[in-house]
Amino acid sequence: MVASDVQVIVADRLSRQLTGLSAKVETMAAKKPARKTAARKKEPGTTA
Repeated sequence: MVASDVQVIVADRLSRQLTGLSAKVETMAAKKPARKTAARKKEPGTTA
């Protein structure tokens, strides 16, 4: 898939960053309180 040494280094670095990011997302999801998301009411006079 990767041909040169630089591509190998970049691919390894990106793989490590993605692994770290997925771990961070999992911990954030675990810390998030379990609640239903209520639809926000639009304030009168505001345009969205």
